[in-house]
Amino acid sequence: AVAVAKERFGKVDGLVNNAGIVRFAELTGTSLAEYREVVEVNQVGCFLGMRTLAPELTAAGGGTIVNTASYTALSGMAFLTSYAATKAAIVGMTRVAAMELAAKGIRVNAMCPGAIDTPMTNPRQASANGLDVDPGMADPESDQASREALDALYAKVVPQGRIGRADEVAALALFLTSQDSSYITGQPFVVDGGWMAGLSLL
Repeated sequence: AVAVAKERFGKVDGLVNNAGIVRFAELTGTSLAEYREVVEVNQVGCFLGMRTLAPELTAAGGGTIVNTASYTALSGMAFLTSYAATKAAIVGMTRVAAMELAAKGIRVNAMCPGAIDTPMTNPRQASANGLDVDPGMADPESDQASREALDALYAKVVPQGRIGRADEVAALALFLTSQDSSYITGQPFVVDGGWMAGLSLL
């Protein structure tokens, strides 16, 4: 991938680490195999991306790395043991990498999205993108019902009253890879419509 990018663009001066999977299960119901699967994709994948690209960014005279973590890295969430653990690890790696790579002109930050409307959260999008989904989840009527239930949930728990959009996260990634953020490194940025701000009793 690095060779292809260099051939097409001449040099590589940025990386957005965005691979991720999620598995829902109680802590005591999570198998070691399932836990390791999530660790391999979310945590090890991020590590390998940074380790591979850091020398390229150094050779390019500097650059940026943006790692996709999650608001669960900062707050936790029941039934997401493996996911939250790997995303917290990404925040930790981001801070370490930021300290180690700053002298080489490389900035490293993390994005911590809340609920975002993507194939991971939306069965219809997953099916449309050729991803395997439970047949029942791909059923239009079932999907519509689940979407309405999720929309109602987010309207209650997210101060902005809705699920986020992928382009809203992409806008943050563009900011963090641009010179507009030239004095920002080692930080997690939450994009969650205010979800982590707290709970309202009304």
